[in-house]
Amino acid sequence: KHKVSSRITCCSWTNDGQYLALGLYNGLVSIRNKTGEEKVKIERPQANIAPVWALSWNPNRDGQSDVLAVADWGQRLSFYQLSGKQVGKDRVLGYDPCCLSWFSKGEYVVIGGANKQCGLYTKEGVKLETIGEPSGWVWGCAVKPDSNFVAVGSNDGTVAMYQLMFSTVHGLYKDRYAFRDNMTDVIIQHLITDQKVRIKCRDLVKKIAIYRNRLAVQLPDRIIIYELYSDDTADMHYRVKEKVNK
Repeated sequence: KHKVSSRITCCSWTNDGQYLALGLYNGLVSIRNKTGEEKVKIERPQANIAPVWALSWNPNRDGQSDVLAVADWGQRLSFYQLSGKQVGKDRVLGYDPCCLSWFSKGEYVVIGGANKQCGLYTKEGVKLETIGEPSGWVWGCAVKPDSNFVAVGSNDGTVAMYQLMFSTVHGLYKDRYAFRDNMTDVIIQHLITDQKVRIKCRDLVKKIAIYRNRLAVQLPDRIIIYELYSDDTADMHYRVKEKVNK
C-alpha cells in the first residue's frame, strides 16, 4: 500500500503495464511504476480548483511515445507524455467531464459529462460531433474494442449503444484526388506521380471541392480556399487564397 496526498478519482495503465497514472482530486497527476513508486508528478495550472476526473493512455502502440489524455473539472482536456511534458495546448471543453474512452487505434476519444452529452474528439482534442443527448449527466462511456460502437451511461438511468458512421468526404479533378483523413486533415494525391500532400485544417472537414488549381474545404464555421503556388502540372504546394466566414 502507498499513501497518496489526495483522493484518487481515476487511474490508467500504460499499454506495456509498466506505469500507472493516477488522477487526483487536488488537480495533480501522479505517474508511478508498477511497484507504486512515483516517477513523475504533473503539476497543472489552477490545479486547486480543477480536480482531475478522467484520464486514459492512448492505446495506439505504433506511436513513438505514450500519450495520456486528462480531463478535469476546470473544464479542460490536456495531453501529456510519460515524461510529464504536455503535448499541444489545453482544450476548453465548456463542461465538467465525467468519463473518457479511446478508440482502439487511438485516433479518436469520447468524453461524457455534465452537459448531458457524449462528445467525439480527435486525438488532439478537436471536437467533431455529439454522440447522444440523454436527460442526465453522462457518467460512463466506453468504446467497443476494434469497432465504431460507443456505449453511453447516464444519470437518468439509461444505457444506450451508438454506432458511428464515418462517411467518405472527397473530390476529384482530372489527375488530382482530394480526400478527408482523420476527420480534420485533407490529403491531395496526384494520380499520375502518386505524390501526396497533407493539409492540416485542425477542425472538422465537412466537404471538399477541387477544380483546376484550387481546393475548397468547408469547415463548421468557415470555408477555406487554397490554390497552387505555380502553374506547374506537377506542383503539389498549396497556400491559402481566401477564407469565407459563415
